[in-house]
Amino acid sequence: MCEQENKRIVLEGDEAIALWQAGKKEWNEWVNQHPVADVNFICVDFASFRTEEKPDISFNQYNFPKGNVSFYGANFGKGDLRFERATFGEGDVDFSAATFGKGDLRFERATFGEGNVDFSAATFGKGDVVFYGATFGKGDVNFRCATFGEGDVDFRCATFGKGDVNFRCATFGKGDLRFEVATFGEGDLRFERATFGEGDVDFSNTTFGEGVVGFHGATFGDGDVSFSNTTFGDGDVSFSNTTFGDGKVYLNVNHFGKGKLLLSNIKCQAISFESRHGKINKSPVFDLTAFSLRGATINGPLVLNNLAFNCIPDLRSTKLSHHVDMDGLEVRPARERGNWKQLFTKTNNEETAQSKLRRLKEIAEQFKHHRQALKFNAQELQATRWTHNKSFFGNGLDILYSVTSDYGQSIKRPFLWLLVSWVSFATIFGFMSDKTIMSFESINHMLGLSIINSLPFITIGKAFQIDILEKYELTLIDNIFIAMSFQNIVSLILIFLLGLGLRNQFRI
Repeated sequence: MCEQENKRIVLEGDEAIALWQAGKKEWNEWVNQHPVADVNFICVDFASFRTEEKPDISFNQYNFPKGNVSFYGANFGKGDLRFERATFGEGDVDFSAATFGKGDLRFERATFGEGNVDFSAATFGKGDVVFYGATFGKGDVNFRCATFGEGDVDFRCATFGKGDVNFRCATFGKGDLRFEVATFGEGDLRFERATFGEGDVDFSNTTFGEGVVGFHGATFGDGDVSFSNTTFGDGDVSFSNTTFGDGKVYLNVNHFGKGKLLLSNIKCQAISFESRHGKINKSPVFDLTAFSLRGATINGPLVLNNLAFNCIPDLRSTKLSHHVDMDGLEVRPARERGNWKQLFTKTNNEETAQSKLRRLKEIAEQFKHHRQALKFNAQELQATRWTHNKSFFGNGLDILYSVTSDYGQSIKRPFLWLLVSWVSFATIFGFMSDKTIMSFESINHMLGLSIINSLPFITIGKAFQIDILEKYELTLIDNIFIAMSFQNIVSLILIFLLGLGLRNQFRI
């Protein structure tokens, strides 16, 4: 034990080893007497301290002082290493470049202080690595370039602080990686270029903070990857250029925040985003500002059921070899008030909106989702008006097409407009008559004239039309000719839209 110039005690060398071997009681008593101290086990060969009577290395329930704790480069040999319910102080904890043997490494319910926790470049053996219920402080947690063995890696119910959690370039073995019910703080979670083994990767019921969640360039094995019922914060979530194995990918999360969800150029066998939200609960993807599967290769089913987006999903250049489920899929991009040429309607000025919607329409048509295809076609036409800024007249026609038939999707709208036209033109014809129309019979006659005039293919109506014109002294040389001709045009358009709606409704 030595003392530095700043009076901080450093427990190291043979004295540190002897105190550890004395047991938990003596160790904790020493820490109570020296609450501020550093502890160094740098490059210690713990394997030499294993015996047949005590094959395990145990720091169970050891309390560490408020200083830095270093196991840098330590060799723990074959057998279990236990730090269960150990409590670390406010300094950094360093296990970087340490070598763990074939036994289990257990940090169950261990508590780390405010400093950084560093396992970078550590080599783990064939046993399990368990941080179940561990609590990390405000510092960073670093497993960068660590190599895990064949056992499971278990961070279930762990609580991470405000710092970043870094697994960049880490290599996992054959076991499962489990983060169920873990809670992450405000920092980023990084798994970029990590290599996962054959086991499952499970983040079910996990809660992420406001930082970025990054799996860019990671490679997964043949196990399933699950983010079921997971809650993401407002940071971006990126799986771009990630390769998944033969397992299924479940992204049926509880909620995504206001960041971007990027899955560009991924390769996977099957991926599901299916949501079970009801009318009361908001869709888990509604708050996303971007969703991208651009360039992805999916060799199995893609499930997008019951999702409501507030942005336009980007599925351009995707390679889809199996069915795409789109039941209940809604795309409602956030919009803002347009200019006078757009008749001040709400628009979305995203330049790629039209191409994204066109790709969604193509996928819907390819997999026989007719109603979804109609919706995306309607939104594509709207996007054309939004982004290409057509003329005032062109935008007017587009809006009329929307109002009168919902872009060919509705039967009810053109039928109701046809009823309105009958009543309106009956009223106009009545005002044009030289005879005052007050009786119920006269009103019926004008309404009949309007209906017959809008349905010229009914031959028997011709005689009725002539009789009504003569009875009420309506001659075609007056303005009645213009009104009737205009009604013919309006009715022809509405009947066409009604037929278009029927055709789309019962399309096979």
